[in-house]
Amino acid sequence: MATSGANGPRRKNAGPSASVDVTPRLVVRPVLGAGGRFPREARILHRREFQRVQREGVRIRTAAFTVVARASLAGRPRLGLAVGRKIGGAVVRNRIKRLVRELFRRTASTLPPVDLVMMAQPDAVRLCKEGLVSMAEVVLPAWGKASERALGGARAARPRRGRRHHGE
Repeated sequence: MATSGANGPRRKNAGPSASVDVTPRLVVRPVLGAGGRFPREARILHRREFQRVQREGVRIRTAAFTVVARASLAGRPRLGLAVGRKIGGAVVRNRIKRLVRELFRRTASTLPPVDLVMMAQPDAVRLCKEGLVSMAEVVLPAWGKASERALGGARAARPRRGRRHHGE
């Protein structure tokens, strides 16, 4: 026999751990930047997506990062991060990723629909220690330049040299 409590229907004498909440919940996905979330739709998740961006995108190098940008098939800006072990220990690598994700979250609404892959260089550790503002001074101009070139801006990207892939 069930009784009705403040939290919805509950089995009698079953204790608080056995409560069953049957109240319908409305799931609202916040817009990127609202509520502090970095949703899956804003991330480059799969290896083949990283490879496509690296193969077809344009590169911008700074002392701390290599930014690769390509027009997004998803119709919105997306971010992928690659921070290798040579950059530092797990704490340092995770801090770099957190700071870059935070910059992306705060500025995604101003970015055109491009896929950005950020590859950290050893100098990223220094920027990480200096904080979000220092990182923004390096990363944001690189994102702007890479996005402009990826979407066919004023200065077209040079063709990449190297191995040719089958089918080209």
